[in-house]
Amino acid sequence: MTTSDPAAFNTGWVGRVPVTAGPFRPRAIDQTAKTVTVVRDPAWWGRPAKLDRIVYRAMDPSAMPGAFANGEVDLMDIGVDAGALRRAKRVPGAEIRRAGGPDWRHFTFNAAAPFLADPRVRRAVMLAIDRRAVARSDLADLGWAPQPLGNHFYVNTQEGYQDNSGALGSYDPERARRLLDEAGWVPDGKYRRKDGRTLALRFVVPSSVPGSKQEGS
Repeated sequence: MTTSDPAAFNTGWVGRVPVTAGPFRPRAIDQTAKTVTVVRDPAWWGRPAKLDRIVYRAMDPSAMPGAFANGEVDLMDIGVDAGALRRAKRVPGAEIRRAGGPDWRHFTFNAAAPFLADPRVRRAVMLAIDRRAVARSDLADLGWAPQPLGNHFYVNTQEGYQDNSGALGSYDPERARRLLDEAGWVPDGKYRRKDGRTLALRFVVPSSVPGSKQEGS
């Protein structure tokens, strides 16, 4: 039904959900109101859902705390937004639940970039980043202990987690300077090469993630 031919694969899910496999099924998609309504699915083989329907609304994350406070939405994901947490605490009758999630912040290096083609420069950049300081900043006022991760698959609340970062997981600016020196970069206010090129890395952060601008600064 969804992969029987190219047309079904490319357009079979546009504006509709032809197949479901859960306790709810779609009832309506409102493009104007930016909502999706799902209702209890009588064909669901498991225990019937407690709710008759759920209405999901597309909303800018910055508008969610206000919508929750005004009663426009009944549930919101606070994530790591300390401001949203403070506002939610002031809402009468609000219930706040905390749980470890499979989420993390990470730095992705473009090894094809000219400045990062040398592995010594990449290692230097990693050693020059104080991950604990970033974690403390991201989790400030959230009541969650900051802990840098060292695993590409598990977070520290999951079974099987172990820190695999090794020596590169430690903040070591002195070692970073030595690596840059070995790679031919000269510290002169800003690192530059003998040919005059300056070491300047472009840093892109997602605008929809609270705290991303603070990380970039």
